[in-house]
Amino acid sequence: MLRFQRVTRYCASLFLLAGALTVASCGGGGSVTTIPQASPSPASNSETFTVPASAGTQALPAAGGRTPTLGFAAGATAGTKITATTSATAPVGAPAPSSVARHISSLTNVDEIMWALVTVSQPIPGSVIASEGLSLIPSDPTTVQYYAEWDDITSAPGTKLGTFGPGTITNGNLVINNPTTASSVLPTLLPQHTYLVQYYYLLPTTSPSPVASASPSAAPSASPSASPTPSQSPSAIPTASPSPSGAGIASGYTLAGGTDLNGPQACPVTTTPYCNLVELAYTGEEGGQVNLEFGGPPSVSTTLSGQIATSITQITPAGFPAYTGAGQVTAYMTATASPSATFPSLTATIVSDSFFAFGDYGNGCALFQYIAPNGSAATWTQLAPSSGFAGAGSGLIYLTTSTITISSTQTLLAIACQP
Repeated sequence: MLRFQRVTRYCASLFLLAGALTVASCGGGGSVTTIPQASPSPASNSETFTVPASAGTQALPAAGGRTPTLGFAAGATAGTKITATTSATAPVGAPAPSSVARHISSLTNVDEIMWALVTVSQPIPGSVIASEGLSLIPSDPTTVQYYAEWDDITSAPGTKLGTFGPGTITNGNLVINNPTTASSVLPTLLPQHTYLVQYYYLLPTTSPSPVASASPSAAPSASPSASPTPSQSPSAIPTASPSPSGAGIASGYTLAGGTDLNGPQACPVTTTPYCNLVELAYTGEEGGQVNLEFGGPPSVSTTLSGQIATSITQITPAGFPAYTGAGQVTAYMTATASPSATFPSLTATIVSDSFFAFGDYGNGCALFQYIAPNGSAATWTQLAPSSGFAGAGSGLIYLTTSTITISSTQTLLAIACQP
C-alpha cells in the first residue's frame, strides 16, 4: 500500500575548498555516477546582458566550476537587459528550496549547488523564461533528479514563484525545460525586484526510520486502526459504498487524518500567482504532504480551508463516496471556499518515494474531483492529467488542471497513484 512517510532529515555537509564543492552525506545513499573533470572558476561573478529577441540560450557567469544558463523563448521587449550574479554559496538571506509556499515547508534532503540573483530592466513575461541549465562538476551526481526554483526575494521572507524539473543530463550538462501552459509559467518578472534562481538535486535515499514521536493530535485517537500494519493492500479502501447522486459537492464530512497547515488561507481577488493550501496527512506515526496551489486571482475574494485523510476509515460520518477507479488512493481531501469561488487553475504537488522514501509511485499519480457532470449522478471525475497517470519516476509530481470552482460547503478531491 502507498503510505505517507514523515519527513526524516538527512545530514549533509557542504565543504567549499578552493572553489570546489565536495558533498558528504550521512543520510543513506547508494552509488552515483560522476562526470569528467572541470576547471575551477570564481566563487561568484556578475554580468549584464540583453535578452535575445528570439529564442536562444544565454550563459551566466561561472561560479564554483559550474556555468549556469537561462533559455529564452521569443516575447521579450527589445533591449531588455538582465543582470545576473551567480554564486557557489547561498547569498545572505536566501531561503531554502521548498516543495510548497516558502513559509510552510522546506525540503530537507537536497543539496543546493548554484545560486543566481537576477534583476531585469523592464518587465519580462514569465513565458519567455523557457529553461534553466547548468554545466556540472565531477562531484555532482548524474543519477539523481535536479530542479530549479525561482523566488522573489525583494522582501523577506521571499515568495516562491515556481519549481521546475526534473531536468535531463547529457554529457555533463543539465537542462531543465519549463512548462509552457499559461497556468504553469512564471509570473511576469518586474524591474525593482530581486529574483533568486536555486539549482539543487534530491539526495538518493534508502529507507529512513520514521520519526519516533506520537502522531499529532489532529490524527483521530479513535481511528479503527490505531497503528499501521506493516503491509496493507488496496482492499483497505472500501469499494462497496455507492456514489450518491446530487450536485457532487458534499457537506458535513470530517477528514481527521491530518492537518491543514496554513488554513484558513485568505485569497483576495488580487492574489497572484496562487493561493496555497498545505495538507499534512498521518497514518499512525507516518506522515506525508500534499500541496494544493489554486491559481489566482479567484473570481471573488474568499478564504480557503481544507482537510485530508489517507484512508476512508479516517472520514466521518459513514457514507463517504469511495474512489474505486484505476490506481490506489493515496489521499482524500476536502477544499472549502467561503464564499464559493472559481480559480483559474489548481496544481496538486505530491512528494514521491525519492523525496520522502515512502511508498513507490513509480508509475505516476492522478487528481480526481467528486462532481456531477451535466446534472447526472455524482462520480469521481479525473482532472489531471486528462487520462492515465503523470509523473512516473519523478521526485515531485505536479498535477495541474484548468478552471475549478470550490464550494462554500465541501468540494471533494482524491489523489490516486500507480505503484
